[in-house]
Amino acid sequence: MINKIILVICLISVSGFVSGCADYDINATSYSPENSEYYFVGEDGNSIILNNNANATDPTYSELISFLVQDKTDKHSYIIGSYTCGDFAEDLHNNAEAAGIKSAWVELDFTDGGYGHALNAFNTTDKGLVFIDCTENDGEINNFGVGNKYTPESIFDSQEFECMGTVSRFEIYW
Repeated sequence: MINKIILVICLISVSGFVSGCADYDINATSYSPENSEYYFVGEDGNSIILNNNANATDPTYSELISFLVQDKTDKHSYIIGSYTCGDFAEDLHNNAEAAGIKSAWVELDFTDGGYGHALNAFNTTDKGLVFIDCTENDGEINNFGVGNKYTPESIFDSQEFECMGTVSRFEIYW
């Protein structure tokens, strides 16, 4: 039996979208290889469980938008201590994977040192990496990266989002 499994987590570097990879001790995240679930601890102490579908594929941008139209994750209420951004991102990730769309769960920090945030990423076949924040409304984050302002833009309506801060670091979990 293998006592230690190494998961490769690709990180996005500070200088744009140049990927680097780091070894990650799977035992530290309570990874369950028999059902491909990852456990992350959210702000409220509950585990974030990511269910990956081995048959999921990268969507086109149009396929991603069609999926987001039918997905209702963004209709949940944000409840501090119960259902927060990590839960929104977890649910969207798992719903996308169940629908055959490869998704990533992304966690980030802001330069002001306040609370972090969670969102999703999709590697579309025609527009590249697309970041989606489904916390109470589906928003796309254009110009996402370290040193950039984090301000989602609504995909389906004219709702305006406030800038949440400047991204200081982020990690993508596929």
